[in-house]
Amino acid sequence: RGGLVSLGGPQVLGILNVTPGSFFATSRCRSEEEIRQRVCMMRREGATMVDIGAYSSRPGAEEVSVEEELRRLLPAVGIVREEWPDAIISVDTFRAEVARQAVEAGADIINDISGGEMDKDMFRTVAELHVPYILMHMQGTPQDMQKAPHYDNLMCEVFRSLGERVEELHEMGVADVIVDPGFGFGKTMAQNYEMMARLREFRLLGC
Repeated sequence: RGGLVSLGGPQVLGILNVTPGSFFATSRCRSEEEIRQRVCMMRREGATMVDIGAYSSRPGAEEVSVEEELRRLLPAVGIVREEWPDAIISVDTFRAEVARQAVEAGADIINDISGGEMDKDMFRTVAELHVPYILMHMQGTPQDMQKAPHYDNLMCEVFRSLGERVEELHEMGVADVIVDPGFGFGKTMAQNYEMMARLREFRLLGC
């Protein structure tokens, strides 16, 4: 929304899931009052950003239609924007149409677990919306990503995949790209720890 946010120090991003089947049961909110209570708690605990998701990416989670995702998501975005106008709202979606409507409803950032792979219109849409974009790496889909993740060279493959997409986004005019290596998304526990130990290497992406 035209402001600058310093990432010179850590920022706290709270997770708000308006879905019945997300990874972490405590993050799930099914009513307007639950949404208000959870965000109020996040803010007290130091969260400057709230990430709202309406489509569970838990392995084996059910498919959700665009209409159902929007039905769950938009009221939550509206509540947070109205009651905490200074909060930065990130929306967790891989669908371009959901991203567009969420930004129109007051969201600030699009957080795409698929890195543009599950909706080919996502990069163009984010460029048109002029919002920051969280680019995550995922091997496979939420339905199969943890069945047998395999890499010949983990860091090389993840880095190359992210680098190609960062370049594509910049060429399309997306100025603010935040990189997420995708811990737990098509990665074994050992691979998660390897990426964590080598996290500084991702700075070479310039994001």
